[in-house]
Amino acid sequence: MADKKQNKMMLLLCVVGVSFVSCDVFTSMARIKDMVINELQILNKIKSAVPELISPEHRDLYNFYKRRIEEIQGRNLTQELERLNHPNGAYYIIQEYAMSYQPLRQAVIASGKPNALTAMAEIADDEDVSGAQASLLRLQEVFTLNPEDMIKGNYLKYKGPALNSTDCYFVGKRAFEIGKYHMGEKWLTIALELKKKERKPDPNVQVPTNFGQVGGEAPKDDPAPEAWIRGLLGRTLLRVGEIERARELYRTLTPADHAFGDVYSFGQELQNVPRVESDNTSKDLKDFYRLCSLQSKTVGKFAGDPRLKCRYVSVYLPYFRFNEEIVSNLPYVSLFYEVISNREADAIKQEAISKMFRGGIVGSSGHLISAVRTSHIAFIEDRESKVAKFISKRINLLTKLETKINDKGFHGDHQSAAEPLQVVNYGLGGHYSIHMDHYESRTTDTSRILDYSGNRMATFLIYLTDVERGGSTAFPRADLVVSPVKRSAVFWYTFKPDGSVDDLTLHAGCPVLVGEKWIINKWVLTKGNSFTRRCGLKKNATQLDIDPEMRRGYKPKRKKKMAR
Repeated sequence: MADKKQNKMMLLLCVVGVSFVSCDVFTSMARIKDMVINELQILNKIKSAVPELISPEHRDLYNFYKRRIEEIQGRNLTQELERLNHPNGAYYIIQEYAMSYQPLRQAVIASGKPNALTAMAEIADDEDVSGAQASLLRLQEVFTLNPEDMIKGNYLKYKGPALNSTDCYFVGKRAFEIGKYHMGEKWLTIALELKKKERKPDPNVQVPTNFGQVGGEAPKDDPAPEAWIRGLLGRTLLRVGEIERARELYRTLTPADHAFGDVYSFGQELQNVPRVESDNTSKDLKDFYRLCSLQSKTVGKFAGDPRLKCRYVSVYLPYFRFNEEIVSNLPYVSLFYEVISNREADAIKQEAISKMFRGGIVGSSGHLISAVRTSHIAFIEDRESKVAKFISKRINLLTKLETKINDKGFHGDHQSAAEPLQVVNYGLGGHYSIHMDHYESRTTDTSRILDYSGNRMATFLIYLTDVERGGSTAFPRADLVVSPVKRSAVFWYTFKPDGSVDDLTLHAGCPVLVGEKWIINKWVLTKGNSFTRRCGLKKNATQLDIDPEMRRGYKPKRKKKMAR
């Protein structure tokens, strides 16, 4: 029962409407690493659960099992894990596992054996491949990358493996499916150029079975025939307004090519040209992309306040103190440095790994409307972990906000001053789209939190890892971006002192370009902090206006003794 409640808490991460909240991180890096490291154990779990499938009677599956065992035993694990740090390397590993295990996966699904299905769920599948393709497109869009460089393995001078024409085709196909036609046109054009240069198809390239075109199947030795590329490129050109180029491309197709679905659709659409898609990117999103490209910390557009400063915050004992840098007043954002130790960071990651599960997206009605795989998430209550309890207490001492969770746990008809620690691991292109942290709508689950504990007043976000490139936290309306530095934290108030929402805290996590990102979120709630953070004396008081009194605990100032 407790697990079900924690899974419901996961859903609250992406609540308050999907019009601007998206959790499009498809596979966490921790899950991919575990898949590579523990593949032998996973394979043997499957064999134990369905021994009848992996036996000489099923020659293909039996041979796959034996061949895979030999490959695992001869593998250089260190090199495999290093490949994951580069986007193309991660994409290839996800694709290779998904395609190699496809026949065994189908047999396991047909068997219906729970233990086998559970083990097979640890192996990447078609959904992960599709997500990885979308992640490459996201990196291209956010960091304004040149697809030609990406295909060569050059991501802002971070070098890695190159992609082939088949990879380009399927990335372009994914762009078409999600409506990124201008991006898809570039990938498909390059795919066609590469296809012409390649002397013969690569027979080792495998593709998901559900990627086949309607009306025709690709030859086994060529997963992406040139006709497929031309057909889809033509359909894409029509949607970006390049009608004449599309017509010229159509003339290069032969009558035999028309058996393929995209070629047939291309011909139909030439008779009734689709509407040209315009750029509907919002200003917030454009500013977000710009800030992500900057990577390094900026001071924001409201940096003129002389009260923005660096200071020491003492906790426990006067000499045990932390560095804080106040970088913005509107909205209030500050940075804390070295808030946890390396040992604590490693410990909380290990505790989270065993509890991590997939995320989802919840609409304003409270129903799960998208089961798309997101980053992997774990919630850890203070009563479950000494490390979590220490971290929550430290946040209390640093911010002067109550962070205590009810002794009965967070879930239930009782008040807590904060939510459990949320630990998140991002993978290839991992990010969260632009959003606000507070609950904007009531659902079955959020109503209980809002009624008993209140809304998310403040966020304390701790970076558990450095990220080579990407992974910053950006506030587009404040022109502020904070780069991830291991053991540091960024802290902001979603609500102003007068209780109104601070729209300037609209924020998002930039995609991870190179490396891996782990974070902790701690959301502090309003009702448990009614007396620790009070309204200002002036109508438009800011956090910096009330900060001195708040840090004194609203105790009267000591009167200075008059000299005699």
